[in-house]
Amino acid sequence: MKRKVLHDVQISEIRIANPRIRSKVRFQAIVNSIEAVGLKKPITVSRRQLDHDGTQYDLVCGQGRIEAFLILGQTTIPATVIEVARELGDAA
Repeated sequence: MKRKVLHDVQISEIRIANPRIRSKVRFQAIVNSIEAVGLKKPITVSRRQLDHDGTQYDLVCGQGRIEAFLILGQTTIPATVIEVARELGDAA
């Protein structure tokens, strides 16, 4: 079985391509949990070419955790970095 390696990723280098809105109560619960016990599950990002805005990762999963880390004054977040094939041309 392949072990996942965690990386500390700069939050400013992550692009959230499909942002979601969650309830304030749900979000505050995420912040409180991370503040009390730490991050239980790392976010997931895929690496891509460095963009002009300084981002080099696309968020796959974990927007709420990123936003909670920002509220808590963090600049990096533990992340699993996955490789995603980038297909060019027509989609079938």
